[in-house]
Amino acid sequence: MPEFIRLLRPRHWLKNAFIFAPLIFSLNLFVTARLFHSAVCFIAFCLASSFTYILNDFVDRKADRKHPVKKSRPLAAGTVSIAAAAALAAVCLAGSLLLSYLLELRILAVVAAYIVLNLLYSFYVKNIVILDVFSIAVGFVLRIFAGSFAIDVPISNWIMLCTLSVSLFFGFGKRRHDLAVVRDSEKHRAVLTEYSLPLLDYMMVISATLACVTYSLWTADPETALKLGSDKLMFTVPFVLYGICKYLYIIYKKDGGGDPAEVVSKDIGIIVTGTLWVATMIVLLYLGHANLF
Repeated sequence: MPEFIRLLRPRHWLKNAFIFAPLIFSLNLFVTARLFHSAVCFIAFCLASSFTYILNDFVDRKADRKHPVKKSRPLAAGTVSIAAAAALAAVCLAGSLLLSYLLELRILAVVAAYIVLNLLYSFYVKNIVILDVFSIAVGFVLRIFAGSFAIDVPISNWIMLCTLSVSLFFGFGKRRHDLAVVRDSEKHRAVLTEYSLPLLDYMMVISATLACVTYSLWTADPETALKLGSDKLMFTVPFVLYGICKYLYIIYKKDGGGDPAEVVSKDIGIIVTGTLWVATMIVLLYLGHANLF
């Protein structure tokens, strides 16, 4: 049973938390019905993402055996049979599509698009330089769409842009880790021959800068203050800047970044910063707005 749980990669379900962004920023966090819909959408995406993880592990099982960490994955290590993995993947796929259908046809369309995107990634796109990381980033933007459709609120351009830039930052950081740390990295992932450390460094700087700038501009935008009822959101900017700088520190000084979900869920500094960001945002948006200051 533990091997089947590992195959699902529940730690990576953290990525699906982006679904709750529209709920929080539309001031509906404490609206029970909308919170429930977002939670069901989250579960649907967790099942869909687990399906894609199983599929990707199957496709990459031979290459993963050459990776110092990924070689312990159930399919690469042979601790779960291909037939059992296929059955589990089918259950995840069926459950995800069923929940999406029961929620909203638009969510079903987004989940289907997410699955197709990952199929293309697993079999083709992951071998195309730059486009491989962009396809991963698009998957996060689709989560924002799903979260907006789940509670029937307009999609924020600011949230989409911030999500795209942050996910590009994580994606290029992951590629840099593979190129810098993994021995014979080109045998593990062929597309790495098209990258270089300086190139990935530039791409990380660009995406990190874009993330910081877009988030800062969003907090300072008068329309944001008018819509959300607070002009104090700029107080959350230091948390975002610290989080990105700490992640850069982990990549460049600790040789981390190979698994963004693991970094975010295990590094104490990032956990504390993320918790403070969420708490501050909730206070500013829901508990008195500007009157608190």
